[in-house]
Amino acid sequence: MHLLKDIAIKDSVTLYENSTWDEAYFLFLKNRIDILPILDKYFHVIGIITKSDIIKYQAKRIDPTIPIKKNLLTSIVTVIEDIPIIDILKSYSSSIFPIAIVNNRNEFSGLVTTEVI
Repeated sequence: MHLLKDIAIKDSVTLYENSTWDEAYFLFLKNRIDILPILDKYFHVIGIITKSDIIKYQAKRIDPTIPIKKNLLTSIVTVIEDIPIIDILKSYSSSIFPIAIVNNRNEFSGLVTTEVI
């Protein structure tokens, strides 16, 4: 039986809640990513930034020096990494992806996207 931790993208680029929108924008450009998990100082996932969030950030002309946590636009579902993949597929629709995978201390350990399922 395969668990979420078996398919999670473990080398995800992340950013911390006190980072700025400019830092997030730079990471999107540098790493060519679609999703950027945002973590607190305890490595807990507090949200994500997507490409569309970056577009909204630019359109709204948010002060680029403001910490991301003050304007997080997208929430994310978090699930314990030891759950079988089949249980997630049975319980949730595809609209919940991406899913942040966390360990038993609720620390970020990876992402599961529709591409890896």
